[in-house]
Amino acid sequence: AALGMGGRVLIPVVFATAQQFSAEADWKHRRAAVAAIVRLAEGATKAFKPHLVNSLNYLEQAIGDASPRVQYEAVQAFGRLSMLFPDATKDIVTRFVPLLVRKMEDQATCFRVRGHCASAMINLCDPEHCEAEVLEPYLSGLLNALGNTLTSAPMEVQAPCLVLLGCIAQVSEEAFAPFYGAFMPGVRQILESATHPSQMELRGKAMECAGLIGEAVGADTFSSDALAIMNCLITAMNSEAAALGSKSGSGDITFDYILPACARMSKALEARFVPFLSLVMSPLIVGATQEIKFSMEDACEEDQGEDLQRDDETGTESAVINMGAGIFKRVTLNTHAVQQKQQAASMLFDFAANLKEHLGGFLQPALQALLPMVTNKHSSDIRSAASLALGKVFEAYVHCGSKGIISPETQTTAMNVSIGKLVEALKGECNQDARAAAAEAMRDALQVLVESAPERPDGSRDGNSLKCKPDLQQAQEISTQLLPLCADALGRRSDKEQSFLSSEVLEEEDKESFMEEIEAEEDFIATIVDAIGQLLKLHGEAFMPYFDQAVAPYFVQFLDGKTPPGLQVISVCLIDDVLEYGGASGQRYSENCLSQFLQNLQADHAVLRQCSSYG
Repeated sequence: AALGMGGRVLIPVVFATAQQFSAEADWKHRRAAVAAIVRLAEGATKAFKPHLVNSLNYLEQAIGDASPRVQYEAVQAFGRLSMLFPDATKDIVTRFVPLLVRKMEDQATCFRVRGHCASAMINLCDPEHCEAEVLEPYLSGLLNALGNTLTSAPMEVQAPCLVLLGCIAQVSEEAFAPFYGAFMPGVRQILESATHPSQMELRGKAMECAGLIGEAVGADTFSSDALAIMNCLITAMNSEAAALGSKSGSGDITFDYILPACARMSKALEARFVPFLSLVMSPLIVGATQEIKFSMEDACEEDQGEDLQRDDETGTESAVINMGAGIFKRVTLNTHAVQQKQQAASMLFDFAANLKEHLGGFLQPALQALLPMVTNKHSSDIRSAASLALGKVFEAYVHCGSKGIISPETQTTAMNVSIGKLVEALKGECNQDARAAAAEAMRDALQVLVESAPERPDGSRDGNSLKCKPDLQQAQEISTQLLPLCADALGRRSDKEQSFLSSEVLEEEDKESFMEEIEAEEDFIATIVDAIGQLLKLHGEAFMPYFDQAVAPYFVQFLDGKTPPGLQVISVCLIDDVLEYGGASGQRYSENCLSQFLQNLQADHAVLRQCSSYG
């Protein structure tokens, strides 16, 4: 890892040595060869990629080794490589899933290796990288092997099998429905019987699995088991709360397994989930609003460099930091509370997305819990999750408003506080991920307002008919606060570009990392511009005098064909909105843009061609 791109030199050496070790009689040498290949892939991933096929050839042999320990290491390596190289998912599935399935079905294979085959395939069946059509040819054989392993394996093997089962259901969705009846009774049995303290992890995995299966197959298939499973989850949550007694907050089982399972089941059940809402939302709101305890006290120089100290009783971690000028401080933070608040925000997002208007009376508590979390000073992860959740909760407010469940005044109040808080977060945010999340939430909140307007025959929306939207002055004020954020992002983009171009030590392989940083800034600008575009859609031609004066000078300059394609796309998309929604005032932009749009139709950049053709 320290050598980085020096891995290009090391890789042939390691492969040659691995081939020598693979013929050794001592299993430790054969296992070391497998481990070395994986360590090299982790330390020099880009340089290793051309050698991936050779590595997989080697692992295929190692999985069939006579020693269970070598088999275990090879399976471990396969799982790790599938994470390091997600672009190769299809090829890895085709090659290794049948091999691992046979290993799981082989009664001569030790249970630890069989369980590890399931763990490795969890990485491969990650819904972010694996698609249903890739997995489908192997679905029946894989599920058959998984079912046999679940019914015969010890508890420590059952846990990864349940996780894998949930991943398969999530990837397969409706294709999993024919297998539902074969697995759900067993999952329910674990939920109902695994109550001993030593079985808590297994029961938690069963909860997670049940939620994923219910989400995948939908209410029609899942409804027959949903009530019994929900009662089991609520009973487990109450039992943990009773065990905690007077301690504040909720336990790890509730936050790690029970509440996420309930959130997934709410997607399948929708309105039928409402009777459980009060039982679920109460601990969720408590977790979201709990205090994060933070302290800083004097420390000695001798304490610097000591290991991070964790107190499991209080959930706190502490470390000594050097403040400079000979000043040392011991900082203590309740990291357990930080984690639970982030989890709570993520689950509020899920419940709002799944239930929408069915949240009813819990919309206001959810909104009030999220608002301070959007600017939480302790954790950028909390801020990111809370911003996205706030946007989704406001969307639920809009659904309630459109169905007459809440008054326009209530919806307007929610809009003002939500957008105001997101603008506040954007203006003070230094973390790239949290900044992007707040921008996305802002854009989505405005977009859901646009999409709530009645649709005209031509597909456009009548924004003037909305009872809840930022008035024209508000729209201009919001835009005025957003535009400097684009200027800041352009500045960061320029600084990164100059830093990369002026460096004499960066290699060609560093270009990928540089492009990711540039794209992150361009994506942020695009999201902010899209938010301003939503305000234009809401007000139409009335917004154009402000647009001409304040917005156009920022972005029309990027229509020049010499501008980087990512910035051109942003400008073209904005002009598209002007032409479509700006009325007669927007038509004059067509005279200046038409020739550039036509020229862009020959561009190499696909998105630039697309948005220019639309324009």
